[in-house]
Amino acid sequence: MRKQREARLVTRSRVAVAVATSTVALGVVAAPFAGPFVTVPTGVAVAGLLGLLIGGARPARRVMAVSAAVSAVSLGVTLLWAAPNSTPIQVAGLAELAALIWLIVLVVRHVPVPQVWFYAGLASVAQATLILRPIKALPPMDQAAAVAFWTTGAVCAILGGSYLRSLDANRVRAVLAARRSQRLELARDLHDFVAHDVSGIVVQAQAAQVIAPHDPDAVLDALKRIEEAGLQALAAMDRTVHMLHDVEESPATGADDTGDEPAGGPELGGPASRMPLVGTADVPDLVARFAASGQSTVDLQVAPDGVQIPREVDTTVYRIIVEALTNVRRHAPTASHVTVVIERSGTAGNPALTVTVTNDSSPASSALAPAGSVGSAASAASAVPASAAFDAGERRGGGLGLLGLTERVEALGGRLSAGPHGSAGWRTTASLPLPSTESA
Repeated sequence: MRKQREARLVTRSRVAVAVATSTVALGVVAAPFAGPFVTVPTGVAVAGLLGLLIGGARPARRVMAVSAAVSAVSLGVTLLWAAPNSTPIQVAGLAELAALIWLIVLVVRHVPVPQVWFYAGLASVAQATLILRPIKALPPMDQAAAVAFWTTGAVCAILGGSYLRSLDANRVRAVLAARRSQRLELARDLHDFVAHDVSGIVVQAQAAQVIAPHDPDAVLDALKRIEEAGLQALAAMDRTVHMLHDVEESPATGADDTGDEPAGGPELGGPASRMPLVGTADVPDLVARFAASGQSTVDLQVAPDGVQIPREVDTTVYRIIVEALTNVRRHAPTASHVTVVIERSGTAGNPALTVTVTNDSSPASSALAPAGSVGSAASAASAVPASAAFDAGERRGGGLGLLGLTERVEALGGRLSAGPHGSAGWRTTASLPLPSTESA
């Protein structure tokens, strides 16, 4: 997946360079017809904008380099040339003006705070003084008034870029909060697992001490159970370290730096008390409550008994199903049929547990929930009780439930995907690794 993403980025960058180069070349070729002071700065401005729009505005140094080059060319032409009043020059000037305003928006949105003032200011000066080219013959006061009026464009661009920058910052904070909350929730679950295993080790060791004088052979069975419990505890601890290695080392206060509760509400990291661990054994009751609370019929297909499911995988499966069913209730309330499948997949050497939740959608529900809307389901479904999970009034709409669960699934070595299915339905699929049957 990462290689494919990198390949797409490389392709976009090459296309951006090709388009930008062609645009500049077009401006140079058109110079004999309208003059180089008209076509070249317009070509450079449009080329820079197209390059950023096609190739992407990240990293920020790309935006800084392009905006500095475009602003320098524009300012240089403004200082050196007085434009005659003609239609081609006016059209070219409007194209350059639009490109500069758009560049200001990109600069304010993407450039880091220490540098944003310089690059945004440089582009704003280039945009505001563009009007001086055709009015250099006017008195200085008239020129100053025209520049002041044109500054309105730069101000509007700065305000627009600032708004987009605030949305980006809020989104990043929300995503980080959701990921941190899911990691900490899973870490607490794993802590419970380790505590259970260690308690079992202590009990078995105490029992072995009692029976050793009377039945030495039974001690071997106790030692075997101690070994199994110890290995399980070590595996759970390894996963805990993996989950927490990049969590921010700040105390969990139950609120993010904006003063609000973490994404997902108290269920994921706030002061509310934690609910007991749940797993695949609780899925039938969950599905029954879901079916009773709406008009959808639910088909549940569970893997046969005997499949060894690690406890952290067991709880994750339950929470994936809660989130998927909640998405159905909120975004496809008139869906007539829902299918929940828990089955074993993979091979004997690389087994996995696959969870699939699929719903159809009637025309009414399609109108209520476009194809992309399910991905913006409310967060925290993975931790609320099943009896309340389908009451929209009990859930806080954070829009990060599936994103947080994806982080959790990937931490366990699995993958999760959600997207349109059929003509108007939706499917959520997760695959989680299981212990290899060949390791014994």
